[in-house]
Amino acid sequence: MGRLSKLLILVAFAAGIAVLAAGLITRQPLEGLLHTALILAVAAIPEAMPAVSTISLSRGMKIMAEHKALVKSLPAVETLGSTSVICTDKTGTLTENQMTAERIFLNDGSFITIESSGYTTEGRLLQDERVLTPKDHSLLEDFIRAGVLCSNATLRQEGDRYQVIGDPTEGALVVLAEMVRMGKDHLAEQGWRRSGELPFDSAKKYMVTAYDHDTPTAFIKGAPDVLLGMSRQPAEVVTALRQANDELASGGMRVLAVGQLPEYAGDASPEALQRVLSNVLVLGLAGIMDPPRKDVPDAIRICQNAGIKVKIITGDHPGTASVIARDIGLAGHGQTMSGQEIDQLAGKAEFTEKVSQTAVFARVSPENKLQIVHALRDNGDVIAMTGDGVNDAPALNGADIGIAMGIRGTEVAKEASDMILTDDRFSTIVDAVREGRT
Repeated sequence: MGRLSKLLILVAFAAGIAVLAAGLITRQPLEGLLHTALILAVAAIPEAMPAVSTISLSRGMKIMAEHKALVKSLPAVETLGSTSVICTDKTGTLTENQMTAERIFLNDGSFITIESSGYTTEGRLLQDERVLTPKDHSLLEDFIRAGVLCSNATLRQEGDRYQVIGDPTEGALVVLAEMVRMGKDHLAEQGWRRSGELPFDSAKKYMVTAYDHDTPTAFIKGAPDVLLGMSRQPAEVVTALRQANDELASGGMRVLAVGQLPEYAGDASPEALQRVLSNVLVLGLAGIMDPPRKDVPDAIRICQNAGIKVKIITGDHPGTASVIARDIGLAGHGQTMSGQEIDQLAGKAEFTEKVSQTAVFARVSPENKLQIVHALRDNGDVIAMTGDGVNDAPALNGADIGIAMGIRGTEVAKEASDMILTDDRFSTIVDAVREGRT
């Protein structure tokens, strides 16, 4: 529709110029010529054009809704067709959002492999090809207990498999605990009662829970680099944990650090929990796999062939994001930029060019998302930006097209968006852009 409108304008303009030129050649009065040329230019635009445009855009909205993309306004349909950059989340949009823990690294240097089949009670733990249980390894037992008690996800059993209710990343830890008979119900029977919590924050990247038991205990889980930055463990232990984090991330895994707060004495108020965060005992790391959706590589190829850049924006480790980008065939997957780099470069002359050239943004905050949007718009791009959290609302508002997740998105994100994906799939965005271009 946009191309047709431009063509009609050009035709009308050309007709007006032709009349004006012919009149000048035949020495007609200039005032009359201008009047005639203007009338002809206006008359060349069909009277029904606005109605045709509205009907066409309405049809586009209907087709998009049938393909699980709910567009809130007619102008958004046309803007979608002009999209030159899609900024997308990784987890659940490019990936299956079916997370399973595959490897554990403990602070004593042990690597544990988890053999299981998705969300199931069947599986085993292996160390150097030797089957072991948490009872065989006290640090492993502490790690699994801390992981499940510092999680809010729950499970609903369906035969020998589970459905995760809540965050899928937490679900991986909760399923692991059930597999080794250390689930929440079992621990509750042992007297573990939650007394306080610092909820997960996408900016701080950690969560804390406090429990009353034989002795008061507080657990923490979150981004490894954040927790290790709050650790007082020996330098060689921290170094080993950082190296393991890089190794797990380079295998395409999402990595979570799990630990305890040794200075916790029983005051579960938020202020007291904040005070004991200066000394984190990191028990170990969990490597969690979330495979790409099968339809994503084709969708990425379609975008790239159509001249649309795709950029991944995630809170994960740069190595994890880069591997996923490589697996889905994203051009420039090796070009990554961290949230810390964004903070350092924002406002500088080279920032816009750097953002334009980067394909993968990792360890970003909601504020970083908005900085990316501003840089891309300064570069003249038309941006579609995905988001699901409350803190994503500014970036969704700032983009030309804000896209909220219908399944896992918050109401705030949906309200701030121009389009809602009812299936949370990247390929649905591509279908919507294609429809906007027709």
